[in-house]
Amino acid sequence: MIDNFMNAARQRLGDDGTGPRTGTITGYDPVNGVVKVAIQPEGRETNWIKLDCPGVGNGWGVQIGPQIGDEVTVSFESGDPNLGKVTARHTNSLNLPMPVPSGDIWMVHESGSRLKFNADGTVTLHTVAALGVHSDTVINYDSPQHNFTGGPITMDHTLTVTDSTGIVVAGGDVKADTISLKTHRTSGVTPGGGTSSVPVA
Repeated sequence: MIDNFMNAARQRLGDDGTGPRTGTITGYDPVNGVVKVAIQPEGRETNWIKLDCPGVGNGWGVQIGPQIGDEVTVSFESGDPNLGKVTARHTNSLNLPMPVPSGDIWMVHESGSRLKFNADGTVTLHTVAALGVHSDTVINYDSPQHNFTGGPITMDHTLTVTDSTGIVVAGGDVKADTISLKTHRTSGVTPGGGTSSVPVA
């Protein structure tokens, strides 16, 4: 009888929420980085508890805002039910895993925008909307070859070419305002080896 009582007590202690438990997020405070979790299967909701992150700093780091209903693991420091924190998030039948190949690292947004570090060393960035890149000082591009495809390139400042090759245009034209390099006419043309005046439209 005593053994049965002790076993029941141990089982009861194991169910009091002080061990690692699975639950679903019911609330999220992004300002303070805390969540509320409904412990399963009882459905008992925690107070606001910490949400672990891959990297933290004072106002910077790596953090992914959770969604209501996300499945998580809650651990309790020293078994204290008042000192819980979310230590892991899990895929399930509602949040399916991504088909990430072995050795790859993927970051995929709900919108479909994604950044992939592939096992072969290539990196793929795809956005479904505009991509903004800004630097307070300078942006340096360095590669043996640069390929721009798919649409026109617009610049609102000076393009300076310092390489001795200059600018090579294959199958197209170069225009200054509306004046074509291929078809423009010049003014003030003089016979012989003279120099013509400026181009005209």
